[in-house]
Amino acid sequence: MQVKSFIAVLFMLFTVQISSAQISSLDKFFNKHQEDPLFTVVTISPKLFQMFAKLDLDEESEDVKEMIQQITSLRILARDSMDGTKLYQDAFTQLTSSEFEELITVRDGSENVRFLIREDGSEVIKQLVLLVGGSDSFVLLDITGNIDLKNIGKLGKALDIPGGEHLEKVGTE
Repeated sequence: MQVKSFIAVLFMLFTVQISSAQISSLDKFFNKHQEDPLFTVVTISPKLFQMFAKLDLDEESEDVKEMIQQITSLRILARDSMDGTKLYQDAFTQLTSSEFEELITVRDGSENVRFLIREDGSEVIKQLVLLVGGSDSFVLLDITGNIDLKNIGKLGKALDIPGGEHLEKVGTE
């Protein structure tokens, strides 16, 4: 009977270890800072994107509507009135693993901007991470879904989200 109990305990420990290993580095970074009241945190669920896609929009907004239909989630972690350089470096260090590939790097004065992507096997971009750090702010934007880089800048304009102005750089780089 003791052998069965021992095996059961080992199995439970192994299961806990595997499930904790499945949390991505991005999720760990969000979890670490999302309860801090100094950060602005925005999380948009798939349901809101589905509702938005059902709206009757003008012809100019059809590209945005089509893109929104392909998005499954959007998360933003932002902080103003602080030196965002350290947070930027911490986030970049955690995210540059086998999970993400660096797409674009822009340094504009004291502001650093990086775009990281995660693709599936068919060259479809499944996740786009925008990381911005400067002398007075920090922004981490995470978009998941089937992402079209040609139209991502339009999404930033349409949603008017923190860091959204940087999304326009993706289509032009």
